[in-house]
Amino acid sequence: GERSGFEVVTVGNGGDGSRGPLARIGSAKPTVGKYSVDVQSFERLAFPELRACTDMRNAREPKLMVLDEIGKMELLSRDFYTHVKGVLDSNTLVFGTLPVARYGHTIREVEEVKGRGDVCVYTLTKANRDTLVDEVYEQLKRQVLSLAHIHTQHPPDTHKSDAQRPSEPVAVTQNTSTHTQMLTDTGAVGGSVAGRKRWKKSE
Repeated sequence: GERSGFEVVTVGNGGDGSRGPLARIGSAKPTVGKYSVDVQSFERLAFPELRACTDMRNAREPKLMVLDEIGKMELLSRDFYTHVKGVLDSNTLVFGTLPVARYGHTIREVEEVKGRGDVCVYTLTKANRDTLVDEVYEQLKRQVLSLAHIHTQHPPDTHKSDAQRPSEPVAVTQNTSTHTQMLTDTGAVGGSVAGRKRWKKSE
């Protein structure tokens, strides 16, 4: 069917996911392209997941956040990027996606994430997206095991120290003709997934 919008979907913490509208075709502000963005719905679902990954005081094992994506719709929220930076600076391992610059137009926040020393970016294309799966998986596995070892040796802290940082940062981006997926690093396993899902009209 024809795509009519996007949804915010959370997964994790026992597998019970929540969802709500992110954008629908419409003209109500704010808009991105032909879509009207529901910022309040996005913040209501995404912010608790982001906050949970920055509170490591009671963590018993590393956490992993899947974040799809750091894009124009999400960045319409004034506080979203602040929360993202908090997660990137925490002990949470982040696997995320970033949009590809189109027609030379870049997004400041996306460029900042890509330029971090603790972020590894993979650019995926139709030609390499299948062959990169194993490489990305192995990179994530190394980070998870490294963090699990760190957590057995040192109590969790709310921010990374040099001793806690994994030996290799992790991050992946997928690049298709219109949009890129990114893998990013920080450090931890177990928990939260926040993302958006294309919403199509039923047939």
